[in-house]
Amino acid sequence: MNTSERPIIAVVTAVVSQSAQKELMLGIFEQAQGSGYDTAVFSNIYNMSQTDENLICEQRIYDLILSDHIAAVILDSEAFVNASLIHDISKLIMKKNTPVILVGEQLPDFSDPRFFCINTSDISDLESLTDHLIEAHGYTKIDMLTGPQENNISENRLEGYRNSLRRHCILPEDNSYFYGDFWMTSGVALASRYISGELKLPEAIVCANDCMAFGLMRTFGQHNIKVPEDVAVVGYELSERRVYYSPSLTVYKRNRRPLGQKAVMYIDSILNGTKIPDLTPPPGELICGESCPCHENTEIYHEQLEYALHMKEHELNVLLSTMEQKLTASRNPDEFAVIMGEFHWMIRYVQDIFLCLYTDWYENHPALSSVMSCRSIIPWLDTTSFEAHKYDFASIFRRETDPSVYYFTPVFFSTRLFGHLVLKYNKTDSYDEAFRTWVKSVSIGLEFLRMKNDIQYLLSCQDLSNFRDTLTGMYNKNGIRHAFRSAVPHDSKDLYFIMLRVCINDTSSFKTVGEYKVDALISASKAVQEFCGNHDISGYMGDQKFICLVQSNAGIDLLCSTVSAIMIQHSEYMNFFGINSIFCTGELCGEKDFESLYETCLQRAESYQLGIEKNYSFAHYNEMLTLRNSIYTTPELTFGQGLQKLYSNNMNSMRLMYKKCFDISFHQDCINARIAKAKYYLATTSLNLTDIAEKCGYVDHKYFQRQFTSNVGITAKQYRNLIKT
Repeated sequence: MNTSERPIIAVVTAVVSQSAQKELMLGIFEQAQGSGYDTAVFSNIYNMSQTDENLICEQRIYDLILSDHIAAVILDSEAFVNASLIHDISKLIMKKNTPVILVGEQLPDFSDPRFFCINTSDISDLESLTDHLIEAHGYTKIDMLTGPQENNISENRLEGYRNSLRRHCILPEDNSYFYGDFWMTSGVALASRYISGELKLPEAIVCANDCMAFGLMRTFGQHNIKVPEDVAVVGYELSERRVYYSPSLTVYKRNRRPLGQKAVMYIDSILNGTKIPDLTPPPGELICGESCPCHENTEIYHEQLEYALHMKEHELNVLLSTMEQKLTASRNPDEFAVIMGEFHWMIRYVQDIFLCLYTDWYENHPALSSVMSCRSIIPWLDTTSFEAHKYDFASIFRRETDPSVYYFTPVFFSTRLFGHLVLKYNKTDSYDEAFRTWVKSVSIGLEFLRMKNDIQYLLSCQDLSNFRDTLTGMYNKNGIRHAFRSAVPHDSKDLYFIMLRVCINDTSSFKTVGEYKVDALISASKAVQEFCGNHDISGYMGDQKFICLVQSNAGIDLLCSTVSAIMIQHSEYMNFFGINSIFCTGELCGEKDFESLYETCLQRAESYQLGIEKNYSFAHYNEMLTLRNSIYTTPELTFGQGLQKLYSNNMNSMRLMYKKCFDISFHQDCINARIAKAKYYLATTSLNLTDIAEKCGYVDHKYFQRQFTSNVGITAKQYRNLIKT
């Protein structure tokens, strides 16, 4: 047991299983192990270029950078494809007062002088690659496909190509190089331009990375353009996918392993106060293939082929395993961890695996406490569970006597973060692509385990299928009846039965009801729940009828008018059906049973509907209804000149038509609309009366209060106290 704490170097990267990252990690760990440092690698497993909500929470693995146990940070700057993620990581690192080494391209987010940047020379490497085509094969007509324009990496690689041409007295032409995106699609697009005859086929094409070269060669092959007989193609960086393409790609390999070693040497010098060593960018190496007239480097090719075959066999074994089924069938966390240990063989060469879960990982809405429950899952090691702060790496690291590397990987499902896995290696190695499948199985299994616990709790409370409406999430008919039987008023309040009937309308005046009714009902349910809050009971009876069981001293008229006032402010509903589609009524419960209360309110709702249907035949009814909807949704416009925005025709005739259609004067309805909006703010916000008056269009808040009292019968303050208590 190692009781002393070795310094920890954090490596921040993305998708560490990829070949470029693995090469860098080999150099970092070799040097760190020799210098007595532990290494903590923080990496996501997806690294999407486009933001995906279901993958955002995996980025929280980088929060662990803030651990006080970390003595220095190495950032693999070229591993990330998401600029916003790099920005977030830079903000985290800036909070630490530790040395930071950037490996790769210098980034604007890391311009602080305390950040050191080391890199290979893309310019020199691409110059050497182009030299090979000229000097070994005598090519003079050479095109180049580089990355995005105004990208430093792209421009540096383009500059190396140009330098070689100039040095060999070949004048670079503006139409001999092209910008791409570092993906196969760029190679496909450029190949198509040659094939169509838009561009003249050169003797050779230099690609700024292997991926674009693969796209070129694949498209050429599909159209009988032979490589290298018709055109030679070379790439840069050496991808493991090289063995999947024929002919094999001639490629210039970046030398990233020495960069990792140098990064640790820099850190060691900074921490120990010694002179920082000079860095000469390590030159790369030409790996000959058959995409130029060279002979294949069979040793490297067979080495890559053997690795690819081994990985395919391993991935097949992972895919055919029963791990996922067994995990989803587990009944508790202990059993879950044992099953994980049974399938630890899927992660090659790992020495230990720790499952670290937040202590509230299984809650419906976890706050993600800072304490984690951790345990090793390797069967022959100590699997005793222990708790540790999420930043306390020592509780895991001190178990090993020798410097080791620890890979921290997020465990999550959709937007829910469970915790992370810690993989320990004590020799130069890392996990592979099959690990992603393994982690996905663990995440799915944990979500199943959490849901089992959740479902058992819910079923112990009530049968959801019998008591809840699937559209709104509110009580259904059975649920609201059940709640009514157990509802008991408290604090000398009365219990009121309120029915809200919605979607009453002449559908010819509005958008197709069937198309929008679902959205309208959901909007109405939100309004009802806003009215009831956390204390009163609400439900959806079906057939556009909502029920509220409300404890209050406000009286039925005030309560019903408040429900309507809140409904009016839900524009999602109002845009579909309008003001005349709402009817709210209610009864004092007293000793009455549910059915009698329901029938009484239902009869009133039906009478209201019959009443407005008689008005549909009135001349200009649709025009007046549109005006009325505008008045109630924007009552502040009915003051002064604002009315002209709502109605610009003859006002006298409009007032007569309005009175005939709605049996209320236009002036009084304007006042009612303003008071309704005021009720909404009084019932649902803490705004003062002056602000509410302004929002309702009143310049003089005292006049507003007088008009409110005159129309409602109590002051605005009294109304708020009655409704909110």
